[in-house]
Amino acid sequence: LIQSYDVSKMSPHDASAIFWYIRNSLYFSSKLDELDNVLPLAYEDLVADPRKMMQGICQFIGCDFSEEMVRNVHAKSVGREHSSVSDSVESICAPMYEKLHEIQVQRWRALKLSE
Repeated sequence: LIQSYDVSKMSPHDASAIFWYIRNSLYFSSKLDELDNVLPLAYEDLVADPRKMMQGICQFIGCDFSEEMVRNVHAKSVGREHSSVSDSVESICAPMYEKLHEIQVQRWRALKLSE
């Protein structure tokens, strides 16, 4: 995948997105999606409702929730501007994001984590 791009002409946004894609593809190639003790989490979900999400994470790992954990979490960075990722890179990353997010939603429901 990386070799299919001319990195000298690639924008920092596209390079970051490709890095994100490769890093997250390790989740599947390492078969972490088959493990019940691994919970993928979308950044957007965490910052949209930090208290709910962190309470669920704490329940999942078996620790106590504290408001301090989410005191500085906010959604100001989400949706600030139009994506600067090219359409070709977006078309590679979008299905990966959807697949990860669907696993997160399914796992959240199956584990009956705090809502």
